Amino acid sequence: MPFAGRLPWGCSFTEVGGQALGVDFSLQTRIKLKDSPTELVDLDFLHVEPLPVVQAVLDAFAELGYLERHSEVMDGRIADTEQYLHVTQTVFVTDPGGGRGDLSALELAFHTNPVGTICHVRRAAQAVYTWEDKPDTVWFPAAHHEVGHADLTARAAKALADLELHYSRPPRKGRRRPSEED
Repeated sequence: MPFAGRLPWGCSFTEVGGQALGVDFSLQTRIKLKDSPTELVDLDFLHVEPLPVVQAVLDAFAELGYLERHSEVMDGRIADTEQYLHVTQTVFVTDPGGGRGDLSALELAFHTNPVGTICHVRRAAQAVYTWEDKPDTVWFPAAHHEVGHADLTARAAKALADLELHYSRPPRKGRRRPSEED
C-alpha cells in the first residue's frame, strides 16, 4: 500500500551517499483483520538522505578532508535557535590525515528551515550528550538556492579558522544579566 508524506525541514537523515550513519528510522504498520484475533505487523526501515543544502555543506567539509563517520540524535534543541523539533542530530566527521591537530574530529549540527540551514561546527565531544555541556560552536549559513552556486567550502574553511581562533583564546569571564546586578 503506497503512501506519501513530507518530512519536517529539520528531520534527521539516516545516510549520506548510501553510507549508513547509525541513525535508524522505521515505520511500523499494524493491520487487524475484522473478526479475527490476528494482527499483522510489518516493520520497514526508512532511508532518509540529507537535504541538498545539507549535503552541499557535508561535501564542503569533505573537500577540506573531513569525512562522515557516524551520527547521533540527542534529546534537546540547539541553544538560541527557533528549532521546532525537540531533537538535534550531530554528524561526526574526521580528518583521517589528522592534519588539523585539535580539530581533527568535529561535530556538525544543522538547524534547517524553509530558507536554508545554519551549520554549527565544534570540536567533537562524543561522550557529552547535552548541547549546553558540549564545546562552543561557530556557525555559518547556507541557503537552499545557493546549492551549486555559492562557495560553501570557503565558508566551511572560514568556520574552521574561526573555531581555531575561538579555542586558542582564554575563556571569557561570565557576565551577569542586568537583573542579577546588585
